[in-house]
Amino acid sequence: MNATTYETGATTEGANNLVLSVLNDGAIYEDRKHCGFAMLQGARHRMTFKDIAHAEAAKQRAQGCKFKPQEITEAAKLVQVETVKHCLEIIRDEWDGENIHCYGRKWFDKANGNTYFSARIVIPTVAGSRWVAAPFQYGYGDQWQWECRAILERMGFSDMAKGYGSEKPLVFTFEGECLKRDMYDGLYI
Repeated sequence: MNATTYETGATTEGANNLVLSVLNDGAIYEDRKHCGFAMLQGARHRMTFKDIAHAEAAKQRAQGCKFKPQEITEAAKLVQVETVKHCLEIIRDEWDGENIHCYGRKWFDKANGNTYFSARIVIPTVAGSRWVAAPFQYGYGDQWQWECRAILERMGFSDMAKGYGSEKPLVFTFEGECLKRDMYDGLYI
């Protein structure tokens, strides 16, 4: 059987239509954007992408459309991916050129002898600042700094992963050893 993939990445026509409806609905754009920024910071928004997809499916059901539960779930995941990409573009485009501050934290697992880190990347923008969390992950030494650079590269900030040159507007601050519950949480970008 040959699986069809639509332009949105959906595998069924119902999921594709639902994704297009959500992405093109200006009334829920702000909710999608707030939800995306919250996910990047490891926080929870009052509404999830699944809630957004369910609400759109309910609107379309009133007009006679039918959706399978897996189509709604697939649509929610695809909308999440597109929204997070859009939020990252907004952060990159709003950057005002000032220094980007990266704050790292470490946690040591005494039971297994492993070191973990997480980080917060604060990017000054023309309207204030936005931040993205490098989620809790295995690593030691200054690996958290390299992960911050890699995240910035993936966001579209050019040449952030190369070297320690003074032309790079990065400022690293190690916040110290923390409890596991105090580590930053976020998305793997």
